[in-house]
Amino acid sequence: MSVLKKLAGQTVLYGLSSMIGRAINFLLVPVYTKLLLPPEYGIVTELYAYAAFFNILYLFGMETTYFRFANKKENQESHIFNHVNTQVLFSSSVLSIVLLLLLVPINSYLGYSQHPDYVLYVVLILFTDATLSIAFARLRLMNKAFLFASVKLLNIFLTVLLNVFFLWGLPVLLKSSFLSPEIKEFILSFYNPKDLVSYIFLSNLIANVLQFPFLIEYFKGYRFVWDSSIYKPMLVYA
Repeated sequence: MSVLKKLAGQTVLYGLSSMIGRAINFLLVPVYTKLLLPPEYGIVTELYAYAAFFNILYLFGMETTYFRFANKKENQESHIFNHVNTQVLFSSSVLSIVLLLLLVPINSYLGYSQHPDYVLYVVLILFTDATLSIAFARLRLMNKAFLFASVKLLNIFLTVLLNVFFLWGLPVLLKSSFLSPEIKEFILSFYNPKDLVSYIFLSNLIANVLQFPFLIEYFKGYRFVWDSSIYKPMLVYA
């Protein structure tokens, strides 16, 4: 019974973070549609659709593969983690470098030549997501459901908070009389209220990066490993 209670509790925590994430994303839609023009919101939708596809290429099923092989060889969990993490870091780094080298033609093809930072931010979001993915999988394997859910919820909270700050808070402050002309001029030196789309992606990226301090402990002991005897069956399974 205690095992079932523990399993039920963990399921609630894992499910809660996923459900809240989807609910928050749904609640952000009215914010985006109110503050952005239809073509601007279309950019956000389009690039996140591409991101969902490229996320598959970045991870290549290695989260599930880690669970499979780490459970199969419990006494070799560290070795499995090192190997899977090496594969993910290597493939995501190569793919990110290729995309960054092709940034100009990609932006030209998508029609974002005037805003090269859009695709740049999306590539960095994909890279940070991939970099942390196996650490999150390790939390689940170690039954760290509370920490897993806490970090995921923190990411969601920061994403929403930063979206509201960049898309609504700063524009309101800049139009108000609370700030002196000097402070407004300083803010406008790095903030462009006419290009809100960039800050949606930037908010996501900042929230991703701020997860690292909470997960760094689960990278301790990591080292680059390439074991062909493990790689081949892993690749087949993935």
